[in-house]
Amino acid sequence: MAVFLLVTTSVLSRSLESPLYFRTLAYFSPFAIGTINENIPTVIALGSILSNWITYRVDADSGAKAMILERMKCNRMKRSSRFDVYMPDTAIDNFPSKSTIKGLILLPGAYVDHSAYSLTAAKLSDRGILVAVMSMEPLRLASPYLGADPSDVRRVMRKASQYALDYKCRRNVEWSIGGHSAGGYAAMTLAHRVKAKKLVIWAAGTIPELLVDLKKRQIDVLAIFGSKDNFAYLTRKSKKNFLTKMPQSRTVLRIIRGANHAGFGCYNPSPPFSEPKFLCLEKQHELTASITANFLKDRR
Repeated sequence: MAVFLLVTTSVLSRSLESPLYFRTLAYFSPFAIGTINENIPTVIALGSILSNWITYRVDADSGAKAMILERMKCNRMKRSSRFDVYMPDTAIDNFPSKSTIKGLILLPGAYVDHSAYSLTAAKLSDRGILVAVMSMEPLRLASPYLGADPSDVRRVMRKASQYALDYKCRRNVEWSIGGHSAGGYAAMTLAHRVKAKKLVIWAAGTIPELLVDLKKRQIDVLAIFGSKDNFAYLTRKSKKNFLTKMPQSRTVLRIIRGANHAGFGCYNPSPPFSEPKFLCLEKQHELTASITANFLKDRR
């Protein structure tokens, strides 16, 4: 018994002198426990984001990937780690010979591969618009500190403008900003901070808590909705809420009959975000590009 007590006392005394003992006490101190409790909501939120990222992330479909290869082959597109640039068709009749060309920064929807917007971006570029589709990898969320803060957008504007100069577009670029779904809400926040000329919103604006008050901003706004969109469905109430936040005399609202939410891009969303198609993708892309290009060129 005496030997046991001696050994126990000896082990305990050595453990009290060891750094591990003090680190263990520190982990369970009131300060540490309080800090953990304060950060539990943040940890839960991050866990939710990662869970959604695993569950809902979607890649571009084969048609979008084929368009990228086609445009790269004819030197009408350039890829970088943070964005894709679609060069405007300088051969079209109304392409400006002087002054500026119109450019659009496009932010993708939540969890969507930015490559999924290649077909719509290509159709816009065929109408003389320089389009830069930003990548939101790795989490694919158009949020500050994740690749969609003002400094990131301005950097893309500068680099895309340089690409245009190196191509056949030796002109200044007048940049506007836009986005699809969650990217549209991010574009609302960023528009005045990056001094965008115009704001383009695809399938966004029906969630009151995410709306940005722009009614006093000097900016032209285009909002396009689909009549068969299950996630950004424009009711009389949501339309009123949206318009009260936008510049009253400078906002254009268009509804594409038969268009759904995912049809602004080219991807196959996972349940519960999957929805029936009432309008072929090519037609929805064509109408979206036509309306957007006319707006950017002041042809309403």
